[in-house]
Amino acid sequence: MRHGLMLQVNEQLVIDFVHRLGHTTRPEIAQSLGLSAATVSRIIRRLSERGLVREGPGPGTRGRPRASIAFNSFSGSVVGIDLGSTKCHGVLADLVGTVMTEIVVPSDEAGDPFATLISMIDRLEHAAERAATPLAAMTVGVPAIVDPRTGIATRGPNVRWHGFPLGDRLAQHVRVPCAVENDVDLAALGHAWKGDAQGIPDYVVLSVGTGIGAAVVVDGRLLRGRNQAAGEVGNLVLDKALLRSSRPDGIGAFEVLASGVGIAAAAREAIARHAAGRVLGHAGPQPSTADVFAAAGTGDPTASLMVQEVRDYVAMGIIAIASVVDPALVILDGSVGRALGPYLSEMDGVLNDHLAAPPDLIISSLGSESTVIGAVAASLDISRLGLRGRSDHPSTASEDALVMIPK
Repeated sequence: MRHGLMLQVNEQLVIDFVHRLGHTTRPEIAQSLGLSAATVSRIIRRLSERGLVREGPGPGTRGRPRASIAFNSFSGSVVGIDLGSTKCHGVLADLVGTVMTEIVVPSDEAGDPFATLISMIDRLEHAAERAATPLAAMTVGVPAIVDPRTGIATRGPNVRWHGFPLGDRLAQHVRVPCAVENDVDLAALGHAWKGDAQGIPDYVVLSVGTGIGAAVVVDGRLLRGRNQAAGEVGNLVLDKALLRSSRPDGIGAFEVLASGVGIAAAAREAIARHAAGRVLGHAGPQPSTADVFAAAGTGDPTASLMVQEVRDYVAMGIIAIASVVDPALVILDGSVGRALGPYLSEMDGVLNDHLAAPPDLIISSLGSESTVIGAVAASLDISRLGLRGRSDHPSTASEDALVMIPK
């Protein structure tokens, strides 16, 4: 048993090393990992038989040439999907995370978000078949909280999921290991893998878009909470007037003030109050959040005031979060969060006024792709769990952290 465990550990060490370097040799593996030449040879033979690595002629050298060993990225593929309130973004990637197929469609393309999700899964499965890369794992990011015991999705007003049996419904369609995760939690994973939080153990992703949510990472681990609801900061009450107001639509108090839904509603009210005057440029009677930010950019006084209020409320939310978890970095994501880029210096000033050790505040460098990148990272981790049964990567998915869909 002990020998088998050591072999499994050593195999994964070799896989990770080859994967990281791209191309290497047996002597380099042995020297770097402290393994004997015989052990490396046995492991490479086993991995080659399983199609995970391939050997080929190395560069010309004096004497006997050394074979080059490379990770076989086409030995399989993974799927990552970001199901949002307005669009569904899916990718098929190889086993080093390189995107092979990318599809973006409206979330209601198939009639409702779940039907669109199933359609996306079918398309990406067919893409994997056409590429002759066996599908190894799948991860779906959703704007809701998914109970890991029941698979029921709640607190998803933007996709109209309140007690929706997501796990059971997905289990009828997926044929590979599959996980579902909150979209902002996956965005945090994406930033740990390829984004702004690489090498940073304490950070927060604050997504301000159609709704508002956060993912909090402390000491390299995602905080989930008793009900998987850690980070549901859309419920923060930052204005006393909202403390006792009723919101049957499921929109949180912070979301009323600063989310895309809240901003658009405030813009409509402003136009109704000033029907005879020019308000928000020429946005029309149903202005979008983008219209408000665009009008503010041209100096429209009503829009400028609205954006300033959003800026201040988001800064207040960051102060509340940072006062509790003390992150080194806060990444603003989501359509509204990214639109606040021109106002970062003012927000930094507010944070400096109220926090003894304010975090660095930046706009997401991954744009709208942070969640789907995190979904790919989670799927890659699932595929590797089949080899080692655990995860050694901080700030990434692990077997007990993912909401797995039972087979």
